[in-house]
Amino acid sequence: MRRWLEYIERHSEDYILQPWPDNERHSWFLGDWAVPELWSATSWSQGVDKGGESVLHASSCFISDCLADMVQMARMTGNPDDARHYAEWRQNLNDAIHRHFYHPESHTYANGTPLDQCYALLVGIPPDSATAAAVKARLIQDCHGKYRDHIAAGLMGVPIFTEWCIRERQTDLMATILRQEDYPGYLNMINQGATTTWESWDCGRPGKEDRSRVHNCYNGIGIWFYQALAGIRPDPEKPGYKHFFIDPQPCEGVEWVRCTKPTQYGDIRVEVSGDTLKVTVPEGTTATAFPDTPDERTLGAGQWTLNIKR
Repeated sequence: MRRWLEYIERHSEDYILQPWPDNERHSWFLGDWAVPELWSATSWSQGVDKGGESVLHASSCFISDCLADMVQMARMTGNPDDARHYAEWRQNLNDAIHRHFYHPESHTYANGTPLDQCYALLVGIPPDSATAAAVKARLIQDCHGKYRDHIAAGLMGVPIFTEWCIRERQTDLMATILRQEDYPGYLNMINQGATTTWESWDCGRPGKEDRSRVHNCYNGIGIWFYQALAGIRPDPEKPGYKHFFIDPQPCEGVEWVRCTKPTQYGDIRVEVSGDTLKVTVPEGTTATAFPDTPDERTLGAGQWTLNIKR
């Protein structure tokens, strides 16, 4: 990992990741990919050489994400010097991303796509809370207005947007997007007979029939069901679900939730019905229910029945 990051550093300018100089396709990153055709003009398809800021922005946000992981791994493995090095690098990179790609007049990053906006928020690019709030407001405004409550992300954007919705508890926004039955969307696939996810949102449209009907492009949405609706979230400080969080997020129109999450210790089970939460904590693990609230409590192995206070 150190060697890979050294390679990244050699291909960066002012901390911003640059295309391969010896590869005309710049194929080590593409920004968002397989976005809905309706909005592809505002995504990777503009190309680095055509002013498509999203490509460099999203890829640099990814490196910031990687550096955050490196900081955590260095701390957990007893390498404080490495942790300081990667933390400093990440801060310099985040400052550079804001400098290069933030447009204050519109409160957008790069091309202003959902990926551009939510990835910047996830990795902490906005330098202050006021800027972060403005970017978040613009993202939500565009989801409802510009994108008409439809999905507006591709292979990279779907898991990033999903993670942002989970972290920000935007359950009703995500549910509204998932409930759209016309193009583009998951129900649009189902309404056309899909039993697996497609390679492209456009598969069912004229001229797109040759696209794969069995693909993993948009499967990142899956984490929303067990991390938001069921509220099962891993604790990065104790990997492998040795410790985890239980914090179901209420969603208008969802009356019950049943979820099983396999782990190396056994199955985590969650049932939500009305104001009742039932949790099964596997042997050898612990869970924290309702973290960072007055109702926070630690659960040992076994079966628990708790009251959800709305």
